[in-house]
Amino acid sequence: KLLILEDDPGSQDILLENLQHRGFDVEVCGRLEDAFMALAQRPFDAVLCDIRLPGCSGMEHVERLCREI
Repeated sequence: KLLILEDDPGSQDILLENLQHRGFDVEVCGRLEDAFMALAQRPFDAVLCDIRLPGCSGMEHVERLCREI
């Protein structure tokens, strides 16, 4: 199970299509708040996060996710 945090709709579509085609169970979120809601609903094996997101870097988002989950 993969959680993808990506704000660009085109990139979301490409990642979702390619990863699902390879058999992954994927959920895509465009905002950090949506990622927290997804994580509260079910566990994920990995989080794939864009490194350039609005407001702060993807690494800052990942650090916040790790602190709060």
